[in-house]
Amino acid sequence: MTARPSGWAEDSSFRIKDIDAVGLAATALRKARQSAKPRRLDPGDYTVIFEPAAVADLIGFNIAGALSARAVEEGRSYFSKQGGGSMVGEKVFHESVTMKSDPLDKRRPGSPWGFGGGGVGGGFNGGGEGGLASAPITWVENGVLKNLIYDRYWAKQVGREPTPGAGNFVLEGGQETLASLIASTERVSIPLAARCLSRTDQPNSAAAICVAHTLASGHNDI
Repeated sequence: MTARPSGWAEDSSFRIKDIDAVGLAATALRKARQSAKPRRLDPGDYTVIFEPAAVADLIGFNIAGALSARAVEEGRSYFSKQGGGSMVGEKVFHESVTMKSDPLDKRRPGSPWGFGGGGVGGGFNGGGEGGLASAPITWVENGVLKNLIYDRYWAKQVGREPTPGAGNFVLEGGQETLASLIASTERVSIPLAARCLSRTDQPNSAAAICVAHTLASGHNDI
């Protein structure tokens, strides 16, 4: 526990008018005040609720690269099937999860073309999909894996058309707010931020080592 309380808040938008600077400052201040009076977390099972910034970290670091078709088909991805092949068409998340890319999404528009150039199928915007026109594509629908990223090199190797990389990720879920999720849970830990390292010794496992700054909360701490 630190003797110097601190707090932070994060948001992003391509329109500066969408950033509520006053609200972000108030959130950071509230977290700093809460961290000044930490409570001990005893060992046990906790329901974990991730803030949007923590979810974005987890998706960007652990999911994006795993969508590389080459990594999947060579057995180096979370979405590789044991014994060979991919998990496309199988349920990999809760049915409330739908994840898409759409360069024209009004909330978080993406690049009109893929990034990268050449390459041999590294994954998220890093392979040979550079210059391909971006298009709306669904990666996960109702928890089911639907598509993978085929860069130019790997698409040629397996005899199919390349797909553009993900210029953005739009994660659809339920309609609950952070406050309502906390209120519905008796024993909860809320990661304010998450920094994760993938288990590179087990590339086809979803295991990751995460360091999270957490806030223990009850119903009255919202």
